Amino acid sequence: MSEQHGTGSAPEGSGRGVRWLEPGAGEARWVLGELDTVKATADQTGGLFGCKETVAPKGSGPPLHVHEHEDEACYLLEGEITFFVGDETISASAGSWVYLPRGIPHTLRVESDEARSLWLTVPGAFESFFVEAFPVAAAGSSPPDEPVDLALVAQAAAGYGVTIMGPPPGATA
Repeated sequence: MSEQHGTGSAPEGSGRGVRWLEPGAGEARWVLGELDTVKATADQTGGLFGCKETVAPKGSGPPLHVHEHEDEACYLLEGEITFFVGDETISASAGSWVYLPRGIPHTLRVESDEARSLWLTVPGAFESFFVEAFPVAAAGSSPPDEPVDLALVAQAAAGYGVTIMGPPPGATA
């Protein structure tokens, strides 16, 4: 499905006109076994925020990392996720909202068979990392069989002010 645009009263060139997407629409990528679909970009929101939807299988989650430039917020739509934020461990279930301030190392692990979540990054721009660093997820496709080159992911992340610090807690080497 294609992105649809409306028009709003925002000044020309501000990137802040009314926009919407049909269900299932957006630029989809396979990110470490998860399906991430970009719903709003910094270009579309005048730099205010980026937004993506994630559908993730049990046991998945990103490496431990820290953001220099943006805060993240996660609204858990379905499933259960354990968040590791600094020294805190947070058990979240559907309907939970978790705020992840910049400068604090964090990661997560999906505990349910699948979890679906909506992510905001403020300010926007980090959503472009997923588009740059990960393969396109064509409609009906499965995650690639090839292992992800974490060194290349870490290099791309560094370009967005994100430092990969290592595996999530409890991960086996």
